[in-house]
Amino acid sequence: MKDQEGGGQTSSWSTWILDAIRKIRAQKQRPSVERICHAVRQHHKDLNPHEDEIKEHLEATVKEGIVLKVFNKGQSTYKDPGGVQSRQLELSKGADLSKVIVKAARELGERDGSTLKSIEK
Repeated sequence: MKDQEGGGQTSSWSTWILDAIRKIRAQKQRPSVERICHAVRQHHKDLNPHEDEIKEHLEATVKEGIVLKVFNKGQSTYKDPGGVQSRQLELSKGADLSKVIVKAARELGERDGSTLKSIEK
């Protein structure tokens, strides 16, 4: 990610993108790239960020694990990992974890495979 302004700028973009995702979800819509770009531009008209710049920052937040990218019905959407309910998993000794891991990877719906970090979340 190009970040000439310093470390604080990256944090601001992450916050703006997460706020946009929450706003879109509150409207019962799927947070697509286009909707996220529109929401960020709408809230930060003074900066007038270009769509390509927003997309670049969105992909950087995905790479950093701040935002989850999920493929649903042939379209990529984005989730706030903090908004995903975490469930406690109780296991008995010698339990088979393969079904749990497969279910977690399926729920993420990542086309190119899931990382261990995203499955753990």
